[in-house]
Amino acid sequence: MASDHIDAIADQILPLDGPHTPDAVILAAAVIAELVRRLNHATLSHNAPDALPAPQVADGLLGGLDVATGRLPQLFWQVGRRLGSFDPDRLGVDDLGPIWTPSVGVASANADLDRAAGHMAAVSDSLACARGATRRFTYKDDS
Repeated sequence: MASDHIDAIADQILPLDGPHTPDAVILAAAVIAELVRRLNHATLSHNAPDALPAPQVADGLLGGLDVATGRLPQLFWQVGRRLGSFDPDRLGVDDLGPIWTPSVGVASANADLDRAAGHMAAVSDSLACARGATRRFTYKDDS
């Protein structure tokens, strides 16, 4: 699939150069989640022969996922940085007890986002290693 086609689809949801509305940002995350659900369905054992007819297709799938997981740490860090930029005096919190304050919540979220970024980096590394094998496969079609 050509990069221009992918860009055109993505631009319908969240244009690269904006506008970056809250609804569009949330929609983009929801579409990613839905596409993963659909990939899960497409690669179920009864669907896999159609979706993954050859190792090269599996390699292409893993390549896309490698790139996606490799980009997630930046997103997590940017969200954390934005959370830290909010005025703590304007942040309301649910009543979770006396020790839970906006600054504690932001620090907790940032620690979790940093941990998630580290996990994504490890996932991306593992996918790159898997692709080290899958890109070497060839497949002879019997037809």
